Amino acid sequence: MENFIGDIPVIKNGKRDVERDFEGEVYYDFGEPFGVVPVSSIGHPETFSLPRVLPNIQNISIKLALYPIEIQRTLKTLTLTGLTSTEPIEVNGQTVVPRDVTLTLLDKVTPRTELFENEHPEPLSSSAIEIRGKKRWQ
Repeated sequence: MENFIGDIPVIKNGKRDVERDFEGEVYYDFGEPFGVVPVSSIGHPETFSLPRVLPNIQNISIKLALYPIEIQRTLKTLTLTGLTSTEPIEVNGQTVVPRDVTLTLLDKVTPRTELFENEHPEPLSSSAIEIRGKKRWQ
């Protein structure tokens, strides 16, 4: 969850920047069996390590899709409604942290995959790397 929420470091136009929760969501075609799915920026070390060896790099964002896709949609909904926030709020005279409440309630669903039982029965993953630009080799 931590990789998807909060300030997500990216490089835009050669400068360090941040994207907020699901702000950088785009659609990517992974082919079968996945097809076109939404991918979102996640926090990952490449946004810090790659500029060290490629100082003129202009754009870096690491994006990920969760599968089954309903997991990603659920996380996005929870995040956009504030249920993954770590900022305490008052509810009926009690101070609670929304994220703590959300995680506590989700832990009651066992196994969590039952929420998505109509999806693919086995875990699947896919990755793609796109590199655009020119490099002068010395």
